[in-house]
Formats: sequence, structure tokens, C-alpha cells
Amino acid sequence: MTQRSVAESLLQVGVTQRFIDDVVSAVLRASYGQSASMPAFAGAMSLAGAQGNLWSVEGGNKLVCSGLLKLAKATVIHATVTSVTLHST
Repeated sequence: MTQRSVAESLLQVGVTQRFIDDVVSAVLRASYGQSASMPAFAGAMSLAGAQGNLWSVEGGNKLVCSGLLKLAKATVIHATVTSVTLHST
């Protein structure tokens, strides 16, 4: 869910492009100012907040993120970002 967009993931499970364009994109834009090309995990979290039946994780929702980092065997860099620069490709 971190290697493809929310649009790609939804299309793969049968959601129509029109629904993505008309509904999903509107929710993502309103919640995060992002398009349906944002990563699927972040998009799924945004879409979850758009409906009424939310859930929580025992021990805190932060366990979702720490669990995903552990499963992905991610290397976390504990540092402060001081600037962001766009390099053209």
C-alpha cells in the first residue's frame, strides 16, 4: 500500500474510475489537499475518516503506524527536516 497510488489500488479491486474521479478525489482533496495519486495507505486512512463507522486500535491508533514500520522492516531516520528542495528530473 506504500508502493502504489490509492487510485491504482481501488481500480484493482473493482472501483470505477468515475467513482474515483467524482468521490474519492473530492474526499482526498478536502482532507489532505491531495489527489488520488497519493500513496494507497495514506489515501485509505483519509477515506476511512469520510464515513461514519470508524474504529480504534486497543493501545492506541499509533500502533497501526509502528506495526506497519515493523512489518516493512523500515529504517527510520530520527532527524529533523530543515528544508525540502525539488530537483527536476
